[in-house]
Amino acid sequence: MKQFAAELENNIHIYRRYPLTLVSNFILLVIMFWGIFLGGMLVGNSILGSNSLTSLVIGYSLWVLIMTTISNMGQTIFSEAENGTIEQLFLVPKGASKLFFIKEIVNLIISFAYSTIVLILLMLTTNRWIKFPLTVILPYFLALISLMGVGYVVLAITLRYKRIGSTLEVGQYIYLGLILFDFYNGDVWLREIGNTIPLYPMIYWIKEIVNGEVKDQMNLISISIINAFVWLLLGIVIFKLTVRKIKQDGTLNKF
Repeated sequence: MKQFAAELENNIHIYRRYPLTLVSNFILLVIMFWGIFLGGMLVGNSILGSNSLTSLVIGYSLWVLIMTTISNMGQTIFSEAENGTIEQLFLVPKGASKLFFIKEIVNLIISFAYSTIVLILLMLTTNRWIKFPLTVILPYFLALISLMGVGYVVLAITLRYKRIGSTLEVGQYIYLGLILFDFYNGDVWLREIGNTIPLYPMIYWIKEIVNGEVKDQMNLISISIINAFVWLLLGIVIFKLTVRKIKQDGTLNKF
């Protein structure tokens, strides 16, 4: 519990230390949202699906959650390496896995707060106030589980290949395109692709709930549960295998 509190306090301190950067990031995210929305209007509303503005606000705010989580997890490794404490994390009695689990939980809390502020700013600037019924809790919870798995994958890739900041940034924007694309209104093979993308079934489910158009809810529940836990287990396995590999190769501190 002390480790959790210390990690949370440290993350909050970083944001409070650089308020101008934080405000600038929020402004840039809002500007980017409007660029995407107006660009989508130019090529036709169909690219964003039905109820395009509401769907885009939800999808974009969830992408901010994902983007912040991924960036923070990569930055965690960089910071530990720069401070010369990366090896110490793997020598503590609690083990690296437990420490990184705590970091993941704190990261999700911070990212959730960050994306919530972005969501409020988007609703304020679009004057589209979205009512989220309590039924969104389950898909959102499953989305966080899936996101934890993605976080472990990012940790593993960073530990293995070191400085991958540019790669992560490119991947984030590719992912934005994926979650805004309407896989579920296409052919069967497109739907199957959507089912395998981390968080995509949950994001689609949340959009459907908010728009009052939920179809085949039991199927969405089962697909979302599978997506969440498959990605969580996959992330943990990849992380553990990567840690074992870099320990054998002696490349842990070679950043």
